[in-house]
Order: sequence, then C-alpha cells, then structure tokens
Amino acid sequence: MSRLIIFIILSGFFTQASAQLIMKPINRSGQQKTKTQAARTTSISLPFWDDFSQSGPAPDTLLWQHGEDVFVNNTLGIAPPSLNVATFDGARADGQPHNASEEVPGAADSLVSCPINLAEVVPSKRSTVLFSFWWQIKGAGEIPEENDSIRLQFLDSANSWHTVWSADGASANNDSTFLNTSIVVADVDGIPDSIFFFHDQFQFKFQIFSSLRGIFDTWHIDYVYLNQDRSVFDRIFDRAAANQPGPLFGPYHHLPMVQYRDSALFSAQEVVLNNLDIGAPHPFSYTQSLINTLNDTILRTVNFTNRLLTNGASGSFQGFGNVTPDLLLADSLFITSEFVFFTGDRNLFEEINSDGDTLFFDVDLKVNDTVRSFHSLHETLAYDDGSAEFAAGINLDRGQLAVRYALATQDTLTHLQVYFPSLPSTSGQAITLKVWDELSDEGEKATKQFNIESTGQNVFTEVQLNRPIIVNDTFFIGFEQFTDEYIGVGLDRSNDQASDDLFFNVNREWQQNVEIDGALMIRPVFRNTSDVVLHASAPQTEKIILYPNPAKNTLNSAALFEKLEIYNLSGQLMFATPYASDINISPLPNGIYLVRVYNKNTVQITKLIIQK
Repeated sequence: MSRLIIFIILSGFFTQASAQLIMKPINRSGQQKTKTQAARTTSISLPFWDDFSQSGPAPDTLLWQHGEDVFVNNTLGIAPPSLNVATFDGARADGQPHNASEEVPGAADSLVSCPINLAEVVPSKRSTVLFSFWWQIKGAGEIPEENDSIRLQFLDSANSWHTVWSADGASANNDSTFLNTSIVVADVDGIPDSIFFFHDQFQFKFQIFSSLRGIFDTWHIDYVYLNQDRSVFDRIFDRAAANQPGPLFGPYHHLPMVQYRDSALFSAQEVVLNNLDIGAPHPFSYTQSLINTLNDTILRTVNFTNRLLTNGASGSFQGFGNVTPDLLLADSLFITSEFVFFTGDRNLFEEINSDGDTLFFDVDLKVNDTVRSFHSLHETLAYDDGSAEFAAGINLDRGQLAVRYALATQDTLTHLQVYFPSLPSTSGQAITLKVWDELSDEGEKATKQFNIESTGQNVFTEVQLNRPIIVNDTFFIGFEQFTDEYIGVGLDRSNDQASDDLFFNVNREWQQNVEIDGALMIRPVFRNTSDVVLHASAPQTEKIILYPNPAKNTLNSAALFEKLEIYNLSGQLMFATPYASDINISPLPNGIYLVRVYNKNTVQITKLIIQK
C-alpha cells in the first residue's frame, strides 16, 4: 500500500550541537472555568475545602483571593488524591517568567485563601481546628533545586504572616509521591497557643521560592481542608476520581465517521478512583455512559457493580471495550463520555460533641465522583483533547516538525488545523504548510504559504489546502519555518500515546521525539465542503436559517425559535440564548461551531463559522 505522509513542519528549540524539542509556558490568563465574583466584603465561614476538581486552569475565586499564576491542571501531578492539582512554578499566568534575568531563586507562585472567619470558633473548640493538605515535589514537571522551597503561612490578627510548615528541594520527598500533612492551628510549632490566628480575617498562603525564569522547580498542592472538630486521627469519608478518561477511539479523541465505520476503533477508557478513608474499605459501583452531546440522548450505558476499595487504596477502573452499532447510523456524532461512581459520599460534616447531633455543611463530596471527556465522530482526526497545557516547538531557521497519523481507509484531506498559542515570537511569522508522502525531500505533495495570526486560547487556526489531497494509510501534516525565533504549537499533555508520533527535522535529519510527552495540537480535516445539517431529534417543521455565516459579532435568524445553543467541536457548550432578532456572539473567538436550535419540540443542528 502506498503511504502518503503529510508533514506539519514546525519550529522549535535547537540547543548546542544537538537539537531538541522544548516546552514553553503559554498564556493561561482569562481561561478561568469557574464563576468569579467581586472582592469579598465579608469573610467566609468554616469549613474551607477545595480539591481543585471543579476549577481550572486557575483557582476558584470564590475560595482564593490571589493565585492567578498557579496552574490548576490534571497532567502535572502524579497519582493525585483527586482530579486536578494546583501547580506552582516560576512562570506567570501569561506564560512569561516572573523575572527572566534573575539567576538567584526568589518568591515565585503563591496561592492565598479568601479571608476566613476563625473568630466564630469558640475558645473551647480552637484546639480542634485542623488544617490539612496533600503536596508533591516535581510530579511530571521539573525537579526543584536543593535551595528551592515551598512554605505554608498563616495570617495573624496584626496582619503578619507566620511560616507554619515548609519543605525544601533537598529534604523533600523526591520520588513524586503525594504526602498528606496536617497542622493543628492552635498548636503551631514555636507559636504557643496561636491565639492570634482566631480572628475574622484569617488567611493562609502557599508560596514557593525557586527559579524565577520559567516553568522550572514545580510543586503541587491538592485537597486543602480546614475545619473544626477534627483531629489528625480522623478519617476523611471521601472517594475521589483522580483523572479524566483518555482518548475514545484508539489514540484519538476525534475521528472522522467514515474512519470509525471502517475500523470500529474504540478504546476501553480507564478512571482512577481513590479511597481517601484510611480507616475502612468501601464498596461502590459505577457506570460509563456515552451521551449525544447535542441532544443529551444516551447512546449507551453500562453498569459495573460489586467493586471494592480497601483502606486508603487506589484502583484503576475500566469502562466498556466496545460500543453499540447505533453509533454507525448517524452522519456525525459529538459524544460525552461520562463515568459516575456511586460511592455513598455525602457532604462534609463535623460532630457536635455537646449533644451528639451531626451538623452537615454545604460541601458536596460527590462532586469528585463524576468525570467526563468530549469526543467526536465528524470530520477531524485528533490526538489532542482541545486544551493545551504548554507550547512545544524548535527555534531553528528551516526547522520542521511532523505529526504522524494513520487512516483505516482512503480519505480526502481538505484542511489543516493548528493551535498557535499567543507567544510574542510566533505571531506574524511566515510558515509553509506542507503535505508529504514520505519523510524525504522527494515526498512533498502540496504546500501552502501562511502567516501566523494570534487567536483566542485553545482556538485553532484552520487553513484550506490549495487542492484536496487523497491520503492512504499513514500520513503526516505540518509546516516549515523561516526564522530562528521560537514558533510554538499547543501541547496537550494528557495523551502520552501520541508522543511517539511527533518528529522534528534540524540539520536535514528527521528525529523521532523522545523529549516531550503529549499530543501536538495539529489536526487533519476531511471535509465535505458543502453545507452540512446534522441529525436532529425530530423532523423539522420549519427550517431555521441563521445568517450571516460566516459571522463576525452578530447572528440573525429568519424565523422565530425558542432557544439557541452554540457548541465547540469538542462538544462543550459555549453560548446559549432565547430568541432574539440580533444575537451577540462577539465573546466567541474565531472558529467552527455547531449550533443547536430548539423550536416546537424539534431540534435543528447546523454548522456556524465565526470569522472576525
């Protein structure tokens, strides 16, 4: 069988005599997923609890007053207690170093809680106020140096910070195990009684001291918990999922439907569940469901019963390994894969000693029992999940980078999608997109000149090839650069299955990546260029026409409807509105979307291009 290789030729780093692919931080500011609020006028009450599973890539501003440079993620911690960790390093949220010219370690990332009212704790209860957290050195990041450190500080009633715990790069646990640490607030070493912490504006702060020159010297914090009526011997009655499901179609998150029909490529996803109760085993059951993201119908659900986690144990639990043929009946599908663990978890509670009653708090421990991932059977082939943690590239004139893909059956390549994170050295650079049938100068099949333009965060630039290209079997897509400046491409660290499919070329020699784990965010697109209307839940009585398409800042409808929703191609809801004559879509970045329009018990789904 002939092999057509489509090269994505990227620029990257070249160091000393040998070149290598290098990661760089990217701008994560403005990506906050959780709701935000104005500055607090009052402090919050106990308990304080955050396992970071519901936030990212920045900490939740409902709980944290400062910490925008801390990176909440699910790829840099190794075996965390629950989904997502807070990662500290020497880079700011905008991707820039705290101080690129400073060689001496200094104060880098910090995370400061909102004010907490410890004055509400009666004196007889102060000895029962416990602060606990999990921490890890390095993880999947960079190992801190001996003179680097992390510290925890408490704020007293005189507005002074006191260090109550610390670890350094030399003495800390270097095997990347998460450790659980507990501190009795009223009994801090060297601060007898610690009475002055029990005021209405108490705060705590995690701070690292490390290189200020970038993503070096990484530390991770997870599962922060402060409350009363608790001791270091008390158990935590929580079972927590610790990772998101991986790719659904072999190594791919997204796969063209024609390729799925010919390959039936399907992966049994796995989720790690931790029993955080060290005092007892816990039985549980779980389900995996595939849900049509566009109309919320369930494609398949399987129940897994009679499972058990022993005291403090961790286990990896697999979903189903094949899927119903019904998936083959649609022309396209956008799928949510959902794991729900039925653990018996409840709200946080503490015992009222005086009368034996139990007081329950509005902290739902079930929130970390459900995890989801988003996938599509449509027109795109993708290793990545649509979200970049870093950039990867080289910084050599005429450098090239290629990503390898494979097809089950012949198809027609029409477009390339690349996510270029907003980096000063990348914007405005000229590159040549290329299509190759082998990793050689003789294998070039097509080229396309292109100038990089900055886009929104995790927004792909899509370029149509000059002509459609028939591809078979294995292929690569890519581009070549013409500058020694760094050209970075989005790197999704969650899929290490794609690491071996990345190649780069410096000094006229192709090399397979062995430096970086993850998927480069460069995608081939196999598109029928005619307009597409996807499956609807019922026949339409009146076709809803949305215009203009492509649109810029406003979308109009030629007919009334009840509700409109806009999804990205990863199946995530980006926008929703009831009927309006002029719909303001200016907050949405450039890209391709799917619009779901509800009217008279029918649903119409169509494609929308936003191009400003």
